[in-house]
Amino acid sequence: MLLMPPKPHLVIDFYGCDAARLNDLEGLKAALYEAARTIGASTIGDLFHQFSPHGVTGVLVIAESHLSVHTWVEEGYAAIDMFMCNSNLSSERVEAAVARIGAFLRAERSTISAIQRGAAACTRLSGSSATASTCTG
Repeated sequence: MLLMPPKPHLVIDFYGCDAARLNDLEGLKAALYEAARTIGASTIGDLFHQFSPHGVTGVLVIAESHLSVHTWVEEGYAAIDMFMCNSNLSSERVEAAVARIGAFLRAERSTISAIQRGAAACTRLSGSSATASTCTG
């Protein structure tokens, strides 16, 4: 179980992902926008880039901070960063957002690490496949 601080900076690794999905700029962009809607974030804008011969990187700027993605198609791997300065964020919404991105990527497994930004008490995320947490409280 992962400890989630009120202002969570989540580092999410997805492994065993579908190669076509890892290289799908528009699909990844849509997945991040959907994740932002799921957590109740206010989107501001985005910047995405398609690498040659493959791979995608991108950032979705939200009023609460950002969501980003970087893919390694040849390794079946995607790195997702979700930083959300929102003390009213529910763990259920975060879990749903992470699950939706994982489903889009057709990931075989994932790990989540939560970084505490600012000193505050934490709440536990249920059902996560977390490997680390730096949150104390």
